[in-house]
Amino acid sequence: MSRHIQQRLDFLPPEQPHYGNWVRHLSAEAACNRMAMWLVHGGSLWLTSEQVSGKSHFLQAISLEHPFLGVVRPDSGLSALKQVDRWCDQLERFASWAVDMPAGSGNVASGFAMFHLIERAKQKNRALLICWRCTNEDLQPPELASRMRVLEQVNMPVPEDDLTLGRILRSTALTWHWEIPDGVLEVMLTYLPRDLATLLDALRQLEAASFEEQKRITKSWVKKHLDLG
Repeated sequence: MSRHIQQRLDFLPPEQPHYGNWVRHLSAEAACNRMAMWLVHGGSLWLTSEQVSGKSHFLQAISLEHPFLGVVRPDSGLSALKQVDRWCDQLERFASWAVDMPAGSGNVASGFAMFHLIERAKQKNRALLICWRCTNEDLQPPELASRMRVLEQVNMPVPEDDLTLGRILRSTALTWHWEIPDGVLEVMLTYLPRDLATLLDALRQLEAASFEEQKRITKSWVKKHLDLG
């Protein structure tokens, strides 16, 4: 007798980040306002944060709203010169440039590519935004560190109140086509740390488990899958 194994099929791809599913909150108000000024007046900015705060989502959202803004990301395996040449080719038609770097330290090639991109933006008189969460030790090589430290730094804080964190989690789940029961948020915000990376990882874990098990989601079910006792 053959055994049927259920396989997950993603018929609906996740929604792409856009301004409609970006949760604007009081903690990020100053950063949003400074970004609005940058879009009008140009200059060079470094958008950063101390932890996961939705910067990449925000950057993608405003690039969709402003067609003169080009956004690039690093490619693995490219030398510094090939990387910066590719970035410049991709950004040539845009008046404002942005590079969205993964958090933490990159490789030496991407660091040198960032250094050269800053220089080329100056030469071409392009507005430049660097979106990057990193420590001082991550600023390598020294040539890049010296350029980054003179940029205006804009910090995007993470909200700490339950209402805003709940809105962010609910909006994120909706991009996965999952409507969160209220009990899920209540348990998460009661027992888990108030950092967005932890909360989003837990949300993804619960979403996958709910799809696989196809069971009614209760508070005890949430606690079980998050090992909360």
